[in-house]
Amino acid sequence: MTTILLSEPLKVQSRLQELGLTEEILREAVEAGERVRRTFTANHPLVVPGLMRWAETIKVIRDRLMASGWTKSDIGGVPLIIHPKGLIALTVMTGNEGTGNDSAELRSKNPRGSTTIAFIKQNAEQLEFDRTVLKIKAAETKQDNPMMWYLAVNCVGNEVRFELSLPLGMNNGHIEDWQERIMFTPIDFDPSSGPIENPFEKSEDIVVEVSPKF
Repeated sequence: MTTILLSEPLKVQSRLQELGLTEEILREAVEAGERVRRTFTANHPLVVPGLMRWAETIKVIRDRLMASGWTKSDIGGVPLIIHPKGLIALTVMTGNEGTGNDSAELRSKNPRGSTTIAFIKQNAEQLEFDRTVLKIKAAETKQDNPMMWYLAVNCVGNEVRFELSLPLGMNNGHIEDWQERIMFTPIDFDPSSGPIENPFEKSEDIVVEVSPKF
């Protein structure tokens, strides 16, 4: 399978418009999450900085998109924001060093659970049945099985890299097969704005996933 890679600004803008999204909203959420992470110190519990970055990123995305008719949901322990017509759903994850780099492989940094497995199986089945689901169409009624997208975020030094991607497969608990990856220009942070490294990255976006009820 060949992954669709989008990094040219006009193509990225056009694709996001099809999905009912804007780069501004995603960038604002990623930046807000990173700013929260940098308020913590070495005296906080090690799991807190990354966990709160993840939580704040989700919160800001929900704040912005719910104003446009999107709805929030939590399925199997995974926090989502869902398109007004149920066409796509979005959540946030920590990616590896390949995040935001179209010449590198993207992989979820932390292993995922049964809910993610169900989401990705649903993506693959829908694409196998009807590849036009990649195009957001005007739907007369709300759809029951949205395509699941992930906003992947990774901090490298003072640079925060991120991308929006559509998963198709997993290996050893990690998401690593992708139908489509949409890249964004990284966000640069002033070194004086707070800690650069997260000392406990493995726990950044750990959630307790349980069997989902769709």
